[in-house]
Amino acid sequence: MRRNRLEKDEDKMGFLRKSKPDRPELGSYQERLRAIGRQLDEDQMRFRMLMEIPDGFLLKAEEVSLRQQGESGTAWAPRTFWLDAADIQTMATRGFEQRTKQRDNR
Repeated sequence: MRRNRLEKDEDKMGFLRKSKPDRPELGSYQERLRAIGRQLDEDQMRFRMLMEIPDGFLLKAEEVSLRQQGESGTAWAPRTFWLDAADIQTMATRGFEQRTKQRDNR
């Protein structure tokens, strides 16, 4: 028995009806990068370099530093972070919880 075109289109668009996002998995490369980006945004840091290493990521970023009196413009101070699997999982879980909370408040 052939299904009509409308039923086929509904099957293709089923992902739009998903009510809640899935909990992120550490194995998901997308979720790891998303968590790192979210952390940079929250800390108001500027991304410089991200390198994947066997036990996590090495992140080089810059944060706004305080300038001496009389100086103008924004000063950026370099920072380097090593993020292991536990750090990234914590960030991913926190981001998931924030997205879920935002979605539930709509």
